[in-house]
Amino acid sequence: MQEETLSMQLLAIPMNSKTFFQSAGAILFLCFLGCRENINDDSITFTTTVTLSVSSEGILGDNSVEGLASLSSTGRFTAFTSQADNLVAENFSSYTQIFVRDTLLGTTELISKATSANGSISNRNCTSPNISTDGRWVAFVSEATNLSEYTTERKRIYLRDRLLNNTHMITRNKNSADANDNSEAPSLCTLPGKVRIAFASDASDLLSFPVFDNNSTKDIFYRDFIISSETLNGTEIVSRITGTSTAPNDDWQTSSTSTSENPAISNDGNYIAFESTSKNLADTTLFPNLYTTSRIFRREITAVSPKTVPISLQDGAFVSGSNDPLEGLNPCISANGMIIAFQSADEMGEFQLPDNGIDIYIRDVSAEQTHTISLTNTGAVIKAEDCINPALSHDGNRVTFETTYSGFFNTDQNGVSDIFLHDRTEGKSSRVSIATYGQEASGSSTYATISPNGDHVAFQSVATNLSAEADYNGVSDFFQRGAIE
Repeated sequence: MQEETLSMQLLAIPMNSKTFFQSAGAILFLCFLGCRENINDDSITFTTTVTLSVSSEGILGDNSVEGLASLSSTGRFTAFTSQADNLVAENFSSYTQIFVRDTLLGTTELISKATSANGSISNRNCTSPNISTDGRWVAFVSEATNLSEYTTERKRIYLRDRLLNNTHMITRNKNSADANDNSEAPSLCTLPGKVRIAFASDASDLLSFPVFDNNSTKDIFYRDFIISSETLNGTEIVSRITGTSTAPNDDWQTSSTSTSENPAISNDGNYIAFESTSKNLADTTLFPNLYTTSRIFRREITAVSPKTVPISLQDGAFVSGSNDPLEGLNPCISANGMIIAFQSADEMGEFQLPDNGIDIYIRDVSAEQTHTISLTNTGAVIKAEDCINPALSHDGNRVTFETTYSGFFNTDQNGVSDIFLHDRTEGKSSRVSIATYGQEASGSSTYATISPNGDHVAFQSVATNLSAEADYNGVSDFFQRGAIE
């Protein structure tokens, strides 16, 4: 299967899509003006902003959206969470549900339902969608009691196959039964013949003998879904010290000593980045000490002796006692696992200057270098303004983040949080949360994600002036900006 192409009966001509421009004059005007704020002078080029959280008929959702969206490779498909009950005909639920918007065909599809095209809609909240690069697979979290054979209300990871309309429960234990505790934060990639899903879980019965999970805390795991047989391979643990993934293990000192969460898997399936407060993941001699805040680690899961290394470092190589990992949150990872973006309130990178705010950094693992992303377009440190929630393109070149800092452009006068895109090759940042014709957003924009190819950005906003459609619902919506040059 090629990226962005589902083997289903899709028409070549978009159906149910609303005409974006109303006249030839408007098209000529837009082509002349363009629509992206230039990274240097605020001039604009041809890019559009459209609303994602609408029905196939173009009707705005009647309730708010939540969390992060997830984009397929070129941004055609976007998975998102919404509490609206008017996005699809079969939704009569008051719970949050998962949807996929097809921006080519202008259609919106319900994902959080039981197997079959007409499967029962989830009877509890669903969150945290993560869509594959080709748009076929969507992993999500649900507390539902009607998506599998298990009726206990518990957070489970599910995988929806949009091609075959099947919904598979991923968080089964070593006996293929229901795991004994909650799971969350799925991150997937597609590999030949399988889908690999990383996730966090409090469950203690996911691993098979001779590997044990007896540290009584949340860990990171992954497992493979085999496409041809629709079966699951065994679950592997990620949040352990180097070399202890599959070897017999009854010594709990090889496990993380405290919470690990927020995994992000590389597109090649070889690496998983995650947060943890466990000190022994960096230095086994520090067992059982804990960090007061999370650090970022990366696990090489396919190596003969899987390696766990610290990522949120000031710069240079990790040296216990002199270059220890610092605070790191919200990791995201490039396709080859060599570039990892994260946020931190600690000072690192080239400058290491106190600015009393949270900044965005990337770690180049191969070069053992940490670089600051949240800089002004003149290369200065942003002072006293937080930059949070990074997202990373698959090539590691483009990073999005949100901030209330207004010094990138003299036209940024809305006084609210905006979404910015930093291009590492150009060394400049541009504002993404603007309308098609270049107007700045009338309300806050948050929770951005970027398509793997780096050309489209999806984000939440309460602004009412971002797209051509009238925005009258009075709640937050998802928007997509692209294609970004």
